Amino acid sequence: MSRTIETTVYTFDELSDEAKERARDWWCASYPLGEWWDCTYEDAKMIGLKITGFDIGRANEITGEFITSAIECSEAILKEHGETCETYKTAQAFCAAIDALPELPEENDPSYWDIERDLCAANDEAEADFLQSLLEDYLILLRHEYEYQMSDDCVDENILANEYEFTEEGERA
Repeated sequence: MSRTIETTVYTFDELSDEAKERARDWWCASYPLGEWWDCTYEDAKMIGLKITGFDIGRANEITGEFITSAIECSEAILKEHGETCETYKTAQAFCAAIDALPELPEENDPSYWDIERDLCAANDEAEADFLQSLLEDYLILLRHEYEYQMSDDCVDENILANEYEFTEEGERA
């Protein structure tokens, strides 16, 4: 035996504030975020950095590697990123550290090999510090992007754009 049940549905804008919160909770729990980090990964790739993984949750970590030299990466950042961006400041600090390294003496100087070894070690350390700082900058960017994706404004925009309908209590119809 079949029966018909009629339900009145509402657009998101028609819901009470409490019902809107339930609708947002539904969206956040069921919306497949997909690969929301793609734009950030692409930005990193454009400046010569490959992000190999991240966790903005409990581990709060990120891994990656240069796909160009550290110098080329810093030059790309200084060219492509704005001066107020943390990656720009990180690249500036790296360039300053490299510029502060002393010049190598002439190869016939008796101290050449010792100084050359020390300079290589200092350069390697500066590059490792640059990579770590840059990855930390990108972890912050990823965290901010995720927070935006889960913000009321963004969730509301997505619900409205998809024209979802809800019961009076804010349950998905």
